[in-house]
Amino acid sequence: MYSTCTIWRGVVAPIRTMLKPAGSGCWRSRRERSIEVSMTLTTILTVLGLVLIVVLLPVVLKLWRDDRQRVVAQKEAEQALLKQVEEQRAYVIESVRVITSAMRDGQCELTEGCLRLKGLLDNTFPELLQHPDLQVLETVWQRTEHIPRKEAFKRLELKKRRVHWKAMDEMEAELQEPIQRAVSHLQAQRWTT
Repeated sequence: MYSTCTIWRGVVAPIRTMLKPAGSGCWRSRRERSIEVSMTLTTILTVLGLVLIVVLLPVVLKLWRDDRQRVVAQKEAEQALLKQVEEQRAYVIESVRVITSAMRDGQCELTEGCLRLKGLLDNTFPELLQHPDLQVLETVWQRTEHIPRKEAFKRLELKKRRVHWKAMDEMEAELQEPIQRAVSHLQAQRWTT
């Protein structure tokens, strides 16, 4: 009878050599082959990942630079806007000072001064118009709403202009004291820009 060893040498050994990969000097088990495939797959995926990183890195850097530039530009625009607002407020404050001085010195009609002050304060310091001493500016504004302004007033017939002048003179006489209080209040105002 044949021994197990003989069968092994005669049958299994030749099959084993047929299954052995070409060029390899040793027999590899199924586990070894799966590890090799796994390592090959890992290597391929690693290389693909590195290629993706190399390809996408310039895109990411450009987006980051663009975002940083956008943030800087936005901050500059905000600062320019703040500067413009501060300049506008400073201009309004100076205009209010000039108008109130002219009203106090009689160089500006009270009605015209009230209308100009109301227009300036309405756009820049609307909260200031809520003060009781300055309510007269709103009163003058409402009472003269029907009177044409600037060039439209100049184009009126002389007779109509005289009617409006008379109404304004009567209103100024009636509201002179509250108007002077408003002028004093604005001159004493501590302005913050």
